[in-house]
Amino acid sequence: MNPIEFKVEKTIKNSPKAVCENILDVETWSSFDGHGLIPGIEKAFYEKRTGELVGSIIRVKNSDGTEHLEEIIEWEKNRKLVMKIYNFPTALSYMATHFIEDWDFKQLSENETLLIRKLKLYPVSFLTKPLLGQISGLMEKAMKKQLGEMAENLSL
Repeated sequence: MNPIEFKVEKTIKNSPKAVCENILDVETWSSFDGHGLIPGIEKAFYEKRTGELVGSIIRVKNSDGTEHLEEIIEWEKNRKLVMKIYNFPTALSYMATHFIEDWDFKQLSENETLLIRKLKLYPVSFLTKPLLGQISGLMEKAMKKQLGEMAENLSL
């Protein structure tokens, strides 16, 4: 079944290296506040961290008490990060099998990065796709807000 997809982007006045370092620092993940029914992140930590990052698994504890896992499935230093989000709490697990989050870091100048963030949500069935579509709208708003905050916090 085809996933539900969207993308958000923001120019950040800092290098791709600084932006990547911020994202890989899971201590910063608690700045994600969520939106509406989408919970924020209370805490995230590496359950497994590999030297090359691919295969690293991050456990995320959400502000509503639920948890999920995020696994780094692709890493190109300072250029690209792809994560698989899975092991959802019960309600979401009935709607989606997993999400794929794709971060692209495009250097515009020495201290300016275009951050493009894409999310693909994979529905369990055609019956859950409409509800997952509504959730994707909330996720998109939450991610836009977070990118705006990142741009403010990481600007030189």
